[in-house]
Amino acid sequence: MANVCCTDYYFYGPKESVQRFWHALDSLHEKYQFEELNYMTMQKEFGLDPKPGRGHITDMDDLVDNDAGAEFKLYMEDAWSAYHEVFDHILRERFPDISYAYMEFEPGCMVCNIHDPENKYFPERVLCNGWLENDDFYEFFESEEAAKSFLEKKFKMEITDIRKAEDEVEEKYKGADINVNLHVYFFQLV
Repeated sequence: MANVCCTDYYFYGPKESVQRFWHALDSLHEKYQFEELNYMTMQKEFGLDPKPGRGHITDMDDLVDNDAGAEFKLYMEDAWSAYHEVFDHILRERFPDISYAYMEFEPGCMVCNIHDPENKYFPERVLCNGWLENDDFYEFFESEEAAKSFLEKKFKMEITDIRKAEDEVEEKYKGADINVNLHVYFFQLV
């Protein structure tokens, strides 16, 4: 699949509904391998007319009961961007009292979105990815200030503007015989 978008979902709501949804997905996982458990298969298994979507489940965390009900995390790989309308369709038709939050990331298409209405599941706002010599990193941060501080320590330099950090690092190491790479991604709240 070209241009893989990694999407993490948290599904949450009343305990009984979330448990039914989790157990249904877990049963489908036993019937199919996760790579085969794609959007079309899920919708057909739930008895729904399929909406278009190109992606599959890669993993699913255990069900967690809490004071507000229950929740679990699901990991998807999609093509280009996530297909939230598929889960909207499944939940609307089969589990209407379940809500979800998600974080989708596809660097090639610059898709960096977080949908977290309760601001509970995805506090990340910045991702710094790259390497300096043989030290590679892939770090999430809750604020631009925290990301800036990390990069200043990592690259041993002052970063004047986190939104221009890639250019600043490139300028510092230009012509140096050091293997350096930096990408900084900013998540949009949607």
